[in-house]
Amino acid sequence: MRHAEHYRPVLELANSLFLQGGEDCFKGLDLFDHEWPNVLLAWVWAEGQVTTDVDAAAFCPAINDAGSHLLDLRQHPLERARWLKVAIEVTQKPPTNRLLECILSSNLGSAYLRLGQPYEAIKILEQALKIATEFRNTHVTGVVIGSLGNAYADLGDANNAIKYYLQDLQISRWAGDKSAEGEV
Repeated sequence: MRHAEHYRPVLELANSLFLQGGEDCFKGLDLFDHEWPNVLLAWVWAEGQVTTDVDAAAFCPAINDAGSHLLDLRQHPLERARWLKVAIEVTQKPPTNRLLECILSSNLGSAYLRLGQPYEAIKILEQALKIATEFRNTHVTGVVIGSLGNAYADLGDANNAIKYYLQDLQISRWAGDKSAEGEV
């Protein structure tokens, strides 16, 4: 557990550097690539203990959340989906963490989009949207809605894609989130 808990903040730092852009982006990628064997070892241990060790179980969603952007970038979508499914199962057990379940489900929907499975992605993202609206978290809701737009765009359903993109844009503007507004 100490090994796993040591590498979660390392992954979180790499992810944070990556998101800062510029030279920090490369530092984050280098840190991730250098420490990936250790992060993977921590995951394998925790996943193997998920049904018998509460701390190991809690590590599974935490590591997915800590490195979400780099894991999305560096893991194959099948592996990413498998990690996320384990993490989501943990968040659904007492004590539940619905907001983290929503965030991880949104990531899972995106993994299914990368796998070319937009129908599965839509099913997961619609469930995530229900959870997001419980929290009235504009950022998370916007991300889920934007991902739904991407899924419908992948299907060639321009009307629904535009509908979701416009909702995402409206949420971003309402929240004053210029970065999210620019992504729409």
